[in-house]
Amino acid sequence: LRWRSADLIGICSQNVPFVQEMALNLGAIRNLLQLLDFDCNDQVRIKALFAISCLVREQEVGLAEFLKQDGFSVLMRAMQSDEELEYCKQLLRICFHSITEDSSMDR
Repeated sequence: LRWRSADLIGICSQNVPFVQEMALNLGAIRNLLQLLDFDCNDQVRIKALFAISCLVREQEVGLAEFLKQDGFSVLMRAMQSDEELEYCKQLLRICFHSITEDSSMDR
């Protein structure tokens, strides 16, 4: 149920600003970061990461919430665990995309 919920958030919010805004207003980033950080099921963590990436990509409010919730620390902890290769690739994609977006927001 947890991984399907995270997957549904990601699928529905991917490139849909209205859904992203609604999910962010409901505290999705905080909840997804908790799943990524503390859930012992790899599938849940992978889907939480997917949903987070859908909420921060090209979304200033989502990225700001991610930073406010100390999302990079969660990502760093997740990278230190033994997970699937695809999971690590997703982590790196989010890190580099978020850093690029963050530096463009400063301009």
